[in-house]
Amino acid sequence: VESRVVELREKYGWGGDKLKVLSAKEGTEVPRVTINRIIRRNGLLIAEDCYRPAVRRFEREEPNQLWQVDLKGCMGRGDARCEPLSILDDHSRFVVGLFPTRTSKLEPIQESFQKTFEKHGVPEALLMDHGTPWWGTSHVAGLTRLSVWLMKQDIKLKFSGYNHPQTQGKVERFHRTLAHAVRHKGTPKSFHIWKPLLETIAQEYNYIRPHEALGMNVPASRYSESTRAYNPSPKPPQYPTNSTVVRLDHLGRFSYRKLRIFAAESLAGELVRIDELQNTALIYYRNTPIREFSLSSGASSQFVQIRP
Repeated sequence: VESRVVELREKYGWGGDKLKVLSAKEGTEVPRVTINRIIRRNGLLIAEDCYRPAVRRFEREEPNQLWQVDLKGCMGRGDARCEPLSILDDHSRFVVGLFPTRTSKLEPIQESFQKTFEKHGVPEALLMDHGTPWWGTSHVAGLTRLSVWLMKQDIKLKFSGYNHPQTQGKVERFHRTLAHAVRHKGTPKSFHIWKPLLETIAQEYNYIRPHEALGMNVPASRYSESTRAYNPSPKPPQYPTNSTVVRLDHLGRFSYRKLRIFAAESLAGELVRIDELQNTALIYYRNTPIREFSLSSGASSQFVQIRP
């Protein structure tokens, strides 16, 4: 299977989505993520293909298939310093959440996500950067307690490329609009003013401000709430019956084929799924691939997606 994927890649230069279709026509079902891993492992990845500047932005077909998340850089000074948390629907550009924060600690950020989920439902996936608080920059596995909490809602986490904000183009563009609106309305002189100001800006952006990318319609005209409700007490992960499932120990490790594999300390005690390829295997927690490891040496490394 891997040899055939390599042949098709070298012939057409296509990515996982198209090669998946070709493989299926030949009678072999290969997941897109597997094809992309084969492309990368065989040195067939072209840098320009990873984050090609788009004439037309990529866009999900329906609301809540993907939300883009980011912390805006510091605004205001002194006691009025604020780093707004923005949560934007990819399809409609609708701002589902805009919160004033002054810390990246778990509790206030998690509370903001929970309020958003309770109001609008839960998305299928979240796109975010490799930053605090959803990515542990000081930890080898990257996952934080917040990212694990998000995955327990069966949300697939997608992380953008390092130092490449274009991957999150919509939320980055919204931050330009946000900065302009704050300057126009006046930067708050105290932190408690940020909440009503951001609520006003989000209301205007969603329901009043025409959006060029939407044919001068407003984001609210294309947004509808998610049918997936927030679950305050999520059940353990349910994997396919034929899956290889293992439980991590208190250090986030597990044994596999006489190898000792590290997955993620933040997932200690959790059940993960193993998906073997040819020479490596992927570790999934719920529906998010988190790491891959060598089937010969057991060495594991961060899983990196080619595209969001």
